[in-house]
Amino acid sequence: MSVTKAFPRHWVSPHNAIMWRSSRFTGGIALSLLACGDTQISSPAAALRRDSAGIEIVDNPEHAPDTLQWSLDTVPRVAIGDESRGNAYTFAMIVAVERFSDGRIIVAEGHRSALGIRVFDSLGIHLHDLGRRGQGPGEYASIRDLYVLPGDTLVAASIYDTGPLIYYDGHGSHARTVLRTDFPPDSALGQYRIVSVLGAFDDGALLAMLGWQPGWASAAMRTREVGVPHFFADTAKLIRGHPMTAPLAVYGVVPRERGVFYPRGMRVSGFHDLYIYAQPSFAIRGMHVLVAGGEAFEIREYAPDGGLARIIRKQHTPVPIGRAWADSVVRASRAAFRRYPDLHWILDAPVPEPPAAAPAIDRLVVDDDGNLWVHSNQRGRSPAEPVWYVFDSTGVLRHSLRAPIPQVARIGRDHVLGVVRDSLDVPRVVVLPLIKQ
Repeated sequence: MSVTKAFPRHWVSPHNAIMWRSSRFTGGIALSLLACGDTQISSPAAALRRDSAGIEIVDNPEHAPDTLQWSLDTVPRVAIGDESRGNAYTFAMIVAVERFSDGRIIVAEGHRSALGIRVFDSLGIHLHDLGRRGQGPGEYASIRDLYVLPGDTLVAASIYDTGPLIYYDGHGSHARTVLRTDFPPDSALGQYRIVSVLGAFDDGALLAMLGWQPGWASAAMRTREVGVPHFFADTAKLIRGHPMTAPLAVYGVVPRERGVFYPRGMRVSGFHDLYIYAQPSFAIRGMHVLVAGGEAFEIREYAPDGGLARIIRKQHTPVPIGRAWADSVVRASRAAFRRYPDLHWILDAPVPEPPAAAPAIDRLVVDDDGNLWVHSNQRGRSPAEPVWYVFDSTGVLRHSLRAPIPQVARIGRDHVLGVVRDSLDVPRVVVLPLIKQ
């Protein structure tokens, strides 16, 4: 099983002006030819392994030695998204894509007008839908993500951190609904009250992030001048467990998100892209959890018992964040608020100085062979040049792809399942051949 944590996607509720995020999908990236690997060097440095208090540390060079020659074909093996075939093949806002063990493809449509979960066979033929919009058993009011458990049990998660987890069995029938407040039990929450499910393990347990937002109603917060922004940071506790049971493992406390708070009784997440303080990235490999975040190119791998087992590092040149680029993001972000009269005050709010550099990593994906694909954060670099680095199961850097890749949902042994968008920004689900030499 694998899970990715990508750039946040934002939804604005005009009723309460709170931004909600999905966990994996963002705006489309145009599909183009994937060329060869990273810059070739005559004598690439080898990865160095060392031990520190029982924790393995793997230090990799900046450039991949390209012992693997991989490329992604631009001609899809399967494409789903032809409106001429009917509504079942038309998408407005794809929020999640998954795959069952028999090759069936599951697509979650998040747009209110077409909210639903559609199941296609391995060739892209629509089979049936799962559940429907509503409040009854097996029904949903929103969808943020999908997770596949053993036996092809599917879990659908709501956009809202307090929303339910809806389980469907491998035949598409509703199995059960678990309230987010029931996972995990209150005894495990402590001060961490906001539950976000991030992925599923091979044993059916779930990876959850328990968030803490300190002091939103505190006296210190109330005394701050209205409309004057300041930075905020909150933390999260990572756990592995099943609903209504004590956690099987606790991975400790990690930074959850950082951004700017405009004191008006709300948190404005739409400015996260400006400050480049995205949430950490997560992936699951077997029973291990991988976590990345911060300006250093570093991935921490946790063992099944929750202990830190390995740190994977790569030499990295920080991506500077220029003021001109930051100002352009401010203008784009503020445009989203213009249609909401109660948020117009944000348009004139002062903007603090952005950080000097962006986080090094913004996505992690584990493929079916256990390789770790790491997407290098290039936001703020002009021109942006997305790079995927491929590490083997021991943490050694083997390859890199310096070219755009579509929104990645799953990476198989010979294909990539993801989402692309056409010139009109209409999404399609594609299966692209992964060519390995």
